[in-house]
Amino acid sequence: MKAHVLAISIFAMTCGTTASIHAAEDAVLESSAEIFTDARPMLGKEIVVKGVLRWTFENRNLFPPGTDPNRPLEAYCLPVLIKRSDSAMQKIAEALDRSFVVVKGRIIDPTPPGEVSLGSCKPVGIEVESIEKVGG
Repeated sequence: MKAHVLAISIFAMTCGTTASIHAAEDAVLESSAEIFTDARPMLGKEIVVKGVLRWTFENRNLFPPGTDPNRPLEAYCLPVLIKRSDSAMQKIAEALDRSFVVVKGRIIDPTPPGEVSLGSCKPVGIEVESIEKVGG
C-alpha cells in the first residue's frame, strides 16, 4: 500500500513539474527586431521580451536593446499595455522609464473590432504581467 501511495505521489509531482516546464516554454523570449517592427504574428502568445522601456505621457513603449532612450525610433517599438486600474504596475513602469528591462506578458490587439487605434506606435502590444530591470 505504501509503495502505491509513493508511486502516485511521485507521478503527481512529475506531472506538476512537467506542466510548469511546459508553461515556461510557452513564454517565448523575444528580443529580435521582428517583435519591435510587427508583433502581429505573435498575437495571443505569452512572451518575455528584453528592451529599453519608455514610460512617459506620450511614449509608453518598449524599444530594442541598445536603443538610446533619449532618441527611440517609433519604427522599432512595442506598445506597453498596462490597465488603468493597475496603478501598482504603472508606478513600476514609471520608475523604470529609460531602463533596460525584461517584460513578461501577452501580445494583444487592444482595439475593438472595426475601430482604429490612435496614439500608439503600433496596433498590437504587450499586455504586461511583470516588468523587471535587467542587471538589478
